Amino acid sequence: METLTARHVPSSLDPLETSVSEAPLPCSYQREFNDASGIAFRHSGWHARRMRTFQALYEANVSAGVLDRFADCGAAAWLVRSRDLPVRYRIVCNRCRNRWCLPCQQDRACQLRKRITPHLPLEETRFITLTLRSVPGALSDQLDRLYACFRKLRNTPLWRTHVQGGVAFLELTLNEATEQWHPHLHVLARGSYLRQRDLSDAWHRITGDSFIVDIRRPRDLHDTLRYLTTYVTKSLPNSVTHHRERFIEAILALRSRRFLIGFGCLAHLPDDPPDDDPTLWDSVCPISQLLTGAKDGNEWCLAVLAQLQGKRSCQHPTGPSPPNE
Repeated sequence: METLTARHVPSSLDPLETSVSEAPLPCSYQREFNDASGIAFRHSGWHARRMRTFQALYEANVSAGVLDRFADCGAAAWLVRSRDLPVRYRIVCNRCRNRWCLPCQQDRACQLRKRITPHLPLEETRFITLTLRSVPGALSDQLDRLYACFRKLRNTPLWRTHVQGGVAFLELTLNEATEQWHPHLHVLARGSYLRQRDLSDAWHRITGDSFIVDIRRPRDLHDTLRYLTTYVTKSLPNSVTHHRERFIEAILALRSRRFLIGFGCLAHLPDDPPDDDPTLWDSVCPISQLLTGAKDGNEWCLAVLAQLQGKRSCQHPTGPSPPNE
């Protein structure tokens, strides 16, 4: 469990999923998924996908410890308040930090954006996409090939001349008609002008069969980073997560493999960046008390809950603490 001074806490919720067909969970995990209010609050925006994800992890034979942490993510949840800015609230709770856990990856994506942005000046940054021709075959083999080709590209004189460094994000899609995988890389590269035709020729020489690349200047680096870090957060589309066999294949193929690759001047970007927010937090109440108060119509609880859900227009009323349970 994180201490009350921990800072990795989600600040918004996703819309609830609908039209769901859920696989049954192992009996020993039913309570964790259904009973704890903190878990329900943290995972309300992706409940259906979370159930499918847990089932896929279970069938992929991940360790019992991984399953336990995934099921317990969000438990022991408390509302905390900033000492420096008393109108600012967060929730601290158990976090699994699993790469397939959406809230944990959202936390990570926010931290990554903070760490990457200072190293990528807008005027020196290019947004590059590298694709491989879709072919039948195991996903693990295609990922090996994609990453190997990218390493070779970074060692070419063309790349070394024009690119100082950057970060590459993996995107993985599945053609529902052919059921062929289509892994590709989105790259934010810091450097000088690079002709698309030259990059396409170099990529084709390396891959032997793929030449489709794209280079463009991002109009807004913050928005581009937000877009790209969604691949760290939610790397698999519904066409994969709704396909049991493909989902399990993806989990196995991506095990111990990086979604984010730093190179050059960003080569030492950590996989799990630390939170450098110096804010100290004081405990206020269990999340169950906040949710109960909001359900009963308490204005303080409703306003704080609105802030936690990212509804910035809601101002929380004057008042130091929630009502007693």
